[in-house]
Amino acid sequence: MIPFLLLSILIFNVMFSYGFIGFKKNPFLIFNVWWLIWITLSYLNITNFYVVSDATYIWVTLSVLVVNIIAVFFKDYKLKPFSGITTSYLKFSGVVEVVYLFSLIFFAIKMYFLMAGGENYWKVRFYFYGLELDGEVVNFFSTPLVAHLFYLLKAFSVVNFIVGMSLFNSGKGRFLFFLPIFNIILFCLIAAGRDVIFYMVIIFIFSLKSGRFLYYSKYYSLIGVFVLYMTTLRGGLDTAFYALISYFTGPIIYMDLLIRDVGQFYNGTVVLSLLFSPLIYFSNLITGAEVPNSYTVVGQELMESVQISDFSPFYDYFNALPTWYYFFYRDFGYAGFLIYPIILSIVVMLFYSKLSIFKNEHLALMSYIEACLLWSIFRPEVLGFYNILIILAVVFYFKGDRDAARNFSNRL
Repeated sequence: MIPFLLLSILIFNVMFSYGFIGFKKNPFLIFNVWWLIWITLSYLNITNFYVVSDATYIWVTLSVLVVNIIAVFFKDYKLKPFSGITTSYLKFSGVVEVVYLFSLIFFAIKMYFLMAGGENYWKVRFYFYGLELDGEVVNFFSTPLVAHLFYLLKAFSVVNFIVGMSLFNSGKGRFLFFLPIFNIILFCLIAAGRDVIFYMVIIFIFSLKSGRFLYYSKYYSLIGVFVLYMTTLRGGLDTAFYALISYFTGPIIYMDLLIRDVGQFYNGTVVLSLLFSPLIYFSNLITGAEVPNSYTVVGQELMESVQISDFSPFYDYFNALPTWYYFFYRDFGYAGFLIYPIILSIVVMLFYSKLSIFKNEHLALMSYIEACLLWSIFRPEVLGFYNILIILAVVFYFKGDRDAARNFSNRL
């Protein structure tokens, strides 16, 4: 009875969000549909996993509902909009993307030798993320500094992708659209990750917002074929459906399992350390201090509780990332289910008030932000340092256009 009531509330929430805010400038409509889908599949338990408690469904439903109620209060808030995008930095962006490509090629060669020429591809994830395997930990990156620089290049590749997508129809940004897609595919081969799904979701959202669904369908469909192929590497085509469903419902199950036994709350430092993770690292490097990174500590606890391994019974059931709600819970308990989403709803709605649905570049940035919100099924993606950096870098492209226009007016 309770799950049926909650699903009814989530369906009503989708209609409520669309009715009051609409679609194109609504950051939470697709987010609402997304959580409705995966909560429904989790409740139906079609893969015969672990049964999630009603309490977890109630708190998640309440959080999703509150986000939309807060958003309605800010839907008519007006701030001075950003300008259009500038093409002044496209050559620099192209150079950065090529540098990232060469770094990926270097690490691909390194990984090739580590996994004995492809015979031990299942070990890739252990090597890349430094997970323990057979009592051994391989440091794929020589130092944490190299890792941060690599992820900085990866972040700017996302910026290039957003810019390239927004300029795609003009013909100016196609290089910056296709090369980042190639690079993320290469990254996924190196890391055995599914980050390319994130790009597919961004393109899909952009196709809906820009009204060119069929035009872009060939691009996210091709990425989908690649994702399906990567999934079959872990057990064949017959397990692909099972794996993809568990990929998104697994975190809900994992969260429910974990929050039953939490010994310590961090009073806000988990999310703060996620926001400032590289800054904490460089501060410790410069000062010699050892300021703890609570987000990393929680991540290490997760790895200890479920190892992604063929030898672990959890391998078939759970992901190692138990939704953003678990990280919020580790800060403030169940209150975290409401505190962070309320703050995030206000900030996102204020930011959207500076964006226009009539500019492709703004729609592209919206698509990225909304994809980050969908990745709440895994972790607080939108609150990560590099994701904030990506958003600010794209806004810098807007700022550059405004500055160029101002300088042109002054010359007149």
